[in-house]
Amino acid sequence: LKGKVEVEQFELETLLESPQLDETAARDQYQRLEAARTALGTARFGFVLEVRRIVGLDRFQKLMQIRRLAKQRKKQPVQ
Repeated sequence: LKGKVEVEQFELETLLESPQLDETAARDQYQRLEAARTALGTARFGFVLEVRRIVGLDRFQKLMQIRRLAKQRKKQPVQ
């Protein structure tokens, strides 16, 4: 699904960089890109739900805490 998003993004960029802009084609391609992004987001959320169901609440909360800490560390500047 991520590959599909990348392909649709590439197609949109190609249309926007064309010497003759076809606005209708660009709008249609944008809609395809957004549909691909939505499908990817839905699949990712389904994965989260499945993990939650399998590991249970306590372990899921621990996983989410680990994820938050990892994001915080990633945002901190390297010294």
